[in-house]
Amino acid sequence: MTRFIGGIFHWFHHGAMTRQRQGHAALALDSRERNYKFAAVGPHPRSARFARRNNMRVVITGAGGFIGSNLVRALLDVGQLTDRHGIPRQIDRVLLVDSHLPNDTDRRLERIEGDISDDAVLQQVGDFQPDSVFHLAAILTSAAEKEPARALQVNVSALARLIEMVGSHKNPPKFVFPS
Repeated sequence: MTRFIGGIFHWFHHGAMTRQRQGHAALALDSRERNYKFAAVGPHPRSARFARRNNMRVVITGAGGFIGSNLVRALLDVGQLTDRHGIPRQIDRVLLVDSHLPNDTDRRLERIEGDISDDAVLQQVGDFQPDSVFHLAAILTSAAEKEPARALQVNVSALARLIEMVGSHKNPPKFVFPS
């Protein structure tokens, strides 16, 4: 399951961290003696924060577009995503935000049809308290050339306010901005 990034250390570190979160004894490296030994460890210090909610909430802005709609399908098919700490979690709810959204009957989906630059829409996104945000909403190049002020409002100002809204929470989300 783990990639060969740091070789055995990456596997060892990931396994030890998992055992620490589970409150089990973990194999630890004594750097002075350069040997491995078992060390009794308690729960991971961040485990209380993770206990808040086991399932993940995801926001996708621009969810009605080509990339957004395919991302929604892929996330729902896979059913899980890693949080900002790299821990895989089941996707519980997905909030779709766009001016035009397709109909879908999946019970995990919630919708906000509106303009991402609207303060009321941004407030609803902030109140959702997402664990991950995929920001795909934008005015594309041809439309931006015709209405540069609108493009600035959506592509820059709304993005900055979105980051402020979701980043101001106690546990800010993982923010993905594919450009």
